[in-house]
Amino acid sequence: MDENREELVALVKYLTGHNISHTAELKDLASSFLGTETYDKIMLAVAEYEKGNEYLSAALAELEE
Repeated sequence: MDENREELVALVKYLTGHNISHTAELKDLASSFLGTETYDKIMLAVAEYEKGNEYLSAALAELEE
């Protein structure tokens, strides 16, 4: 793997982990609004983050092949 590709893999790893931590923070935040429309909206955002994280993880797996 060339140096540029290694840097890209490292960046995607970092961003994936970073997004996962934000997803956890959003879930914690949402719990403060349980039973409200705000909770529902935050959880929709969490679902989208998780979908994005799945795509990033798949891309990372391809990059690491």
